[in-house]
Amino acid sequence: MGIKRTVQFGKAFKLNIEKTVKHTQSVNRSYLTRSDINYVIKNNDYLNRVQLEKEVDAIFMANSLQQGFLYHSFKQSNIDDAYIVQSVSEYRTTIDEKLFKMAWEHAQN
Repeated sequence: MGIKRTVQFGKAFKLNIEKTVKHTQSVNRSYLTRSDINYVIKNNDYLNRVQLEKEVDAIFMANSLQQGFLYHSFKQSNIDDAYIVQSVSEYRTTIDEKLFKMAWEHAQN
């Protein structure tokens, strides 16, 4: 590469770095990269879809037990309910159903 092309390349590189920094500073949230999560997710497009709607703090690999639960849930959930957990809670006070439902929905988000 000659000096003229090297200078052009340097200017273009600097301009694009400045644009990237400006854009990054204008975004009101953070995004994870594959290196931030030790490449647990192999596909950038999938990682971007995961964090499209909400900011994600961390992503961890499932351990072997969790992977087994997921496998059986996906493969046998229509014929086997062994991994479905149901619990009953007894409250010894009056519950505002509307507030309880709002709190439950908030906890799931």
